[in-house]
Amino acid sequence: QENHIWATTYDGSVSRFDPATETFESVELPHGFIAARTHVFRNRHVWIQSKTNEALRLHYDSLQHCYQTDIRFKSTSNTDTERFIIYEDSACNEWIAGRHCGLYLNQQTSDTLQHISPIGVRCVFETNRQVLWGTMDGTVLTWDKLTRQCGSIRPGATSPIIAIFQDEGRLLYVTANDGIITHERQLRPSQHTYISARKDSQRRLWLGTNSGQLVMFDLRTHETQNFRILDDTHLKSFKPEELKVM
Repeated sequence: QENHIWATTYDGSVSRFDPATETFESVELPHGFIAARTHVFRNRHVWIQSKTNEALRLHYDSLQHCYQTDIRFKSTSNTDTERFIIYEDSACNEWIAGRHCGLYLNQQTSDTLQHISPIGVRCVFETNRQVLWGTMDGTVLTWDKLTRQCGSIRPGATSPIIAIFQDEGRLLYVTANDGIITHERQLRPSQHTYISARKDSQRRLWLGTNSGQLVMFDLRTHETQNFRILDDTHLKSFKPEELKVM
């Protein structure tokens, strides 16, 4: 099963391709479940998110020689369709989070989801010791991988934390309206509303805004540059989580 390729189609179905036999096999999903994206983890579990506020986990049944559903998760949010963060940490713990549903954990030795926090989540970052979750209220939820204990810290943000990075041993928190914060100190005030962020190999942060501006912040010199995207003289807003750095 290790080399199989999973594909989600526009009509919401999921197929598994076996390069050895060069064949596709359709994956059976619950009735009415329309798939949007698929996540394949190292422990061979497969998480599939639907186009509505729902996700399910598949595991391989070696006796039946097929994948079967063992966890089905549905957000209680009545808002617009929620895009979950489905994440596997280095200890093979599985996480599911969202802006409205909060944070859930499935530990490696368990088959049940544990509700960690009701606070909405925007981003995840993992260090050697911890898994960090940036939330909608400016709190950072923490999971210690050695002690398996949950905690929280407040880096000084009053708006959503949209991204967390590490730079020369220190943690950087990019917030929507409070700028860039590190160790409860504002490293860079915000003149925009940031909705997406990426860090490149040259220690530069690239920040997408809701006003059509791309902001580059140099972590070495603390200098910034602003770039605009124009389309027929109208400013374009960046989509959250869709800013990429090559």
